[in-house]
Amino acid sequence: MLNPNVLVLSAPRSGSSALAETILSYGYRLGGGGNRPAESIVQNSYEFNPKGYFEDVGLSLLCDQIIRFRYGSRNSFLHTVGMDGEKTSFDAKDGHFDLTDGSVEIPTDYFENLEKYTGVNWDSWGLGRMGLGGKWHQAYSRYGCASQQQSDELWAKFCSIIIGSESVVAKDPRLLFLAPWLPAGTRVVLLSREKNALAQSMKRHYGPRLFSQETYSPFGWVSNHFNYRVAEQTEENYMGIRDYFHNYVLDSFPSIQISTESLADKVTERRLKSFLNR
Repeated sequence: MLNPNVLVLSAPRSGSSALAETILSYGYRLGGGGNRPAESIVQNSYEFNPKGYFEDVGLSLLCDQIIRFRYGSRNSFLHTVGMDGEKTSFDAKDGHFDLTDGSVEIPTDYFENLEKYTGVNWDSWGLGRMGLGGKWHQAYSRYGCASQQQSDELWAKFCSIIIGSESVVAKDPRLLFLAPWLPAGTRVVLLSREKNALAQSMKRHYGPRLFSQETYSPFGWVSNHFNYRVAEQTEENYMGIRDYFHNYVLDSFPSIQISTESLADKVTERRLKSFLNR
């Protein structure tokens, strides 16, 4: 049986990987961002997500770029200041951004003090894999979305998959903040986690200084997970912008809202199956 397409939208660390895994068990296939090398569509498992992330690497990178081009180069799904207001312009030279030796900011004592920066004893920010020969070196170019024009073309392709295919599920925490650019009629499962639990999980995953004013000198960021150069933002402001996009999704798309805390409930399972026509 063919199913209507669906997007799983949520803030990061909300349980969307577990939800996507459940939806895949209903006969869906994972949709992604287009031009990608031969790596697995399911990202590797780590201590934070032992079963994997159930995300397309190309879609994650594409969403990074669309956020930069729509909201400004210092914005990301970890720094959302102003994303609920007027859109800013991208300020990178020639509308191009990639991960190169010259663009990645690595503290001189980073590898000797990983826990100080990342909160864990390994390079969870991925900075050591962005140099020449590393997994993420020039990743945006390799996935075909280094420039604004390339990114816009791939975004249009992704949107056409969402409205033109069947039995596709896609998830990525960045997509929540791109809801204004999703095609009308997109079916959405919106996942919401209790705010304090969400904030604590994000700090464990992206760095202990997230949501603080304690920046790392001389860079001025509180986390450099994946070279996002995350600037200061209060937890209250981040959660308020998350709620802004939650409300936007509920007002704009055929959708169902599920709490992370209820994912294992039979009532939630029945609601989800009903929404997905299962």
